[in-house]
Amino acid sequence: MQVMLCYEIWDFLSQRGGKIVNKIFRYFAFILCISLFSCGTPSKKSYVIAVDPAFYSIETLGREKNILAFLTDLLSEISQQSKMQITIKQVNWDSLFQGLQEKQYQGVFSGLTPYNFVMDKYSFSPLILPTGPVLVIPSNSNMDTLELLENKEVGIISDSKAVEILQKYPNIIIRNYDSIPKMLNEVMIEKIEAAVVAVLPALGYVNDLYQGTLKIASQPFTQEGLRMISIKGADPEFQQKFNKAFDKLTSEGIIEKLLAKWNLQNAEN
Repeated sequence: MQVMLCYEIWDFLSQRGGKIVNKIFRYFAFILCISLFSCGTPSKKSYVIAVDPAFYSIETLGREKNILAFLTDLLSEISQQSKMQITIKQVNWDSLFQGLQEKQYQGVFSGLTPYNFVMDKYSFSPLILPTGPVLVIPSNSNMDTLELLENKEVGIISDSKAVEILQKYPNIIIRNYDSIPKMLNEVMIEKIEAAVVAVLPALGYVNDLYQGTLKIASQPFTQEGLRMISIKGADPEFQQKFNKAFDKLTSEGIIEKLLAKWNLQNAEN
């Protein structure tokens, strides 16, 4: 439309006025056309989301590079979907939220749990990467729920979140371990019936060292994991567009494909 309007202005002025007047009007017509083009092509808003590349707030078992690559791909997809220009910035864990408060960037990826007392201060995206505990059992076992494991021995890592989960099942016999490999090895040889362990370490072992002998039998028992977090009320449009784009990518199966691409998903899914 801008091109047609510029052409009509130019054609009109070319047919009227004297040479001097014509030159003057052509000059102003040129300026007008430039203004029309600059106003008619809105630029994308730019945003920055910071991330701690060590992922200090979650259990990763050496999968930090996979997670960072997944988040980078995710932002590329969300940028296209939302028409926002979003870049990722690496920041040390101890200054991640300080930079957010100081408005050095508009959001952070963090494992901070959206408890009520923090939701007064921050806005949260849907769960992007679950990190909560899952049930691991032998590949030939059908004991795939905690209800079926009553009066059975289940391993956990001492002082982990699994303690809170199994406390709801008083008839389960809890065995404490200080090492994930040792615990999973005892599941494999059926010395204990199952183990409850954080999903990312579980994926690392089940899809590698224990492939074909152990399997993940449940979804994460909690809503722990990575989310995109922003200051509540600072830029509601940004959070809303991010969340809407993420939900659409989820419904289209793109999030699942990205998780599979970076080996952050159960191989049996």
